[in-house]
Amino acid sequence: MLYLRTAATLIVVAVALLAGASSSSIAQSDASRVASRLGNDVHSEAESARDSDIDWGNAVGVVHAPFERVVEAVSDYRNYRRFLPFFTQSRVVSERGSRALVYMEASVLHGSVTLWANMRMSSRPPQGDTRVVEGRMADGNMGDFRARWELTPLNDGQHTLVRLKVLIDPDLPLPDSICSSENVNTARRTIVSLRRFLGVSVPSS
Repeated sequence: MLYLRTAATLIVVAVALLAGASSSSIAQSDASRVASRLGNDVHSEAESARDSDIDWGNAVGVVHAPFERVVEAVSDYRNYRRFLPFFTQSRVVSERGSRALVYMEASVLHGSVTLWANMRMSSRPPQGDTRVVEGRMADGNMGDFRARWELTPLNDGQHTLVRLKVLIDPDLPLPDSICSSENVNTARRTIVSLRRFLGVSVPSS
């Protein structure tokens, strides 16, 4: 009886490991298919948020830079001001391991309004080959500010598929539809700006 239970346990473990390997390879295959469909474009769209009347801005595009270099850029919170649209300051207040508190400041409405937030940034456990970096506002003068990066290697790590979700509620007297549209715009522009920041050109078709 003990032998049968041990054998059953080993079978369950083996199946779980095989399923995990399969899921990872499927994710990598999906990333390659998405990249092939996108070409040089950055696709962006709105995505409903369960807990907000303002939509997420969701964008995905290929960055023709090595995977580790893109991961390094996205994890270097001090330099966010250099490629995040409208942001003029990004300063690490404290840092421990994969977590950091980052002060961020943006100038909007032609410089007439300054928005700021202390963001709790963290690297999440990888999902297969995909690295995940998330941020959420701890305090600030906005109603909400959240972001999620998903970075997946392509072509054996020579290039990177970048997904970015952004939800910003500026707490200004603006229609939710305008804020949602700006979130979509911001997500798309950030990926385009990240390409420029890394000094990579978009290959000609």
